[in-house]
Amino acid sequence: MGSGSYMAQGYNIYWDAGTGVVDYVTSVGHAAPGAGQVEVSGLSLQPGVVYRFAIRAESAAGVEEQNTHVWTFVRIDANGDLLPPPLPPPRDVTACVTGDAKVALGFSRRACPPYAEPTAFEVFSDGGAGQMDMDDPVATVSGFGPEQEDFELLLTPQALPARFAVRPRKGEQIGPLSRIAVAAIAPAPAAPRTM
Repeated sequence: MGSGSYMAQGYNIYWDAGTGVVDYVTSVGHAAPGAGQVEVSGLSLQPGVVYRFAIRAESAAGVEEQNTHVWTFVRIDANGDLLPPPLPPPRDVTACVTGDAKVALGFSRRACPPYAEPTAFEVFSDGGAGQMDMDDPVATVSGFGPEQEDFELLLTPQALPARFAVRPRKGEQIGPLSRIAVAAIAPAPAAPRTM
């Protein structure tokens, strides 16, 4: 077998049809090597639905690689125009009460394609009242570099226990809300019983 049989003859394109699971059995398009842009037609895209498109290289011998990590998002608006990629959800959100009744809030992000890069993170809280206030963030984190992945803030809650969540933002584009973290003062250990 000559070495030319292992050269990529092109790339097969797959999608999830809006289900969240890419169908790697039925290709919806093919891209030639070096193609900077490919048009895939005949697909019914609905506004607001997030679609995943994946690509796999195929050798001249017809052998396709088996990756599952080369993919991107596609979303359109009501006019059929392409929307920017979604923002990634914040991860590992924690909230713990410090000795001076403040809350140390921590979270992380994993910046990776195909997600868009946020320019700020908004922190929301219920202020101890039980209902999250999604209109007024209690803090905003901005001015960070693309290499920063972990964040920690010191907040002064109105009351404890309090709930906190984090949401990414890029201009007017907002991302998904993180899981909710609860900050509460740990109960004092029970006094030992005497008999």
